[in-house]
This record gives sequence, structure tokens and C-alpha cells, in this order.
Amino acid sequence: MKKNLFAAVLITSAVLIVSSAKTQQGDTCDQFAWPIAQERKLFKAPLLELASGATMKLAAAPAAAVRLKKFSDVQFSRAPERMPKNPEAFAGVIEIDSIKEPGLYQLTASEEAWIDLIQNDAFVKSVGHSGKRGCPEVRKSIRFQLGKGPVIVQISGVEADAIKFALLPVRQ
Repeated sequence: MKKNLFAAVLITSAVLIVSSAKTQQGDTCDQFAWPIAQERKLFKAPLLELASGATMKLAAAPAAAVRLKKFSDVQFSRAPERMPKNPEAFAGVIEIDSIKEPGLYQLTASEEAWIDLIQNDAFVKSVGHSGKRGCPEVRKSIRFQLGKGPVIVQISGVEADAIKFALLPVRQ
């Protein structure tokens, strides 16, 4: 009888621990400074696949999966504002063909990365950022005020050889 009771307590404890871990994971995704539900949905779906150096037509696809290269093999438009801590890290450059409507945009990435946006040959300063470890689809989200025209997205310091990112206008 005591063995059965002990086994029941052990099983119940294990179920509670797993349940708590799942709840915490869900909570982590809800702890960003702004909603990322649309990006999470995009990242779960099949995405446009691009290689570093490609041009992305934002009107056709607001998200992509990018194959990265070794940092030393990437031709950056401008040297990244922050060099990667790991010299073996991966990096990539994607040109967004055109921002049609100027305004506040949110770039969300699936992996830990340093991200620079360049427009009119100048770095665009971020106006906000949010990141959480433990959210399975999203690692960070950064907001930028963008004008009309093309934008270069420079990604560096990534430990994986691929990253997903989405660039969406912020709807207030």
C-alpha cells in the first residue's frame, strides 16, 4: 500500500513539473514588451528561403528563413556596429526591396543575433527592443522607424547557420 502511494505521489510530482515547464514556456513568449503572435505564426509556417546576399520583396513575403555564412565570408554594406563575440559565428545580409509606407516597423528574429538596419547608407537606430530566452520560435524583436525605400538587414553573431526573421509594420 505504501509503495502504491509513493508511486502515485512520484507520478503526480512528475506531471506537475512537466505542466509547470510548459506553462513557463508559454508565459515566456507572452513576456515580450509587445505582441509577437503574428511572427510566431509566420515562423511555424513554410517560409521563403533566401541565401545571404539576396533581395526580399517585402510586399510578397514579410518573413524569410535565411541561410547564413561564416562571418568572415559576408560582404557587409557597412561594418556591423557590434562585432561578434565568437569569430566562428554566422552572418548574412538581406536587402529589402522597398518600404512602401514609412513608419514604425518591428523586426523579429528566431535566434540570438546582432541586427543592423541600414537605410540611405546610414544605420537606423532602434527605438525599442525586447527579447526572451525560452520562447521556442522567437528570441528577439526590435523596433525601427523606417522611411520609404530599400533597407539592408545585416545579421551577425548567430551561432546557427540559419535564422528566421520577419519585418512587419507596427499596428497601433
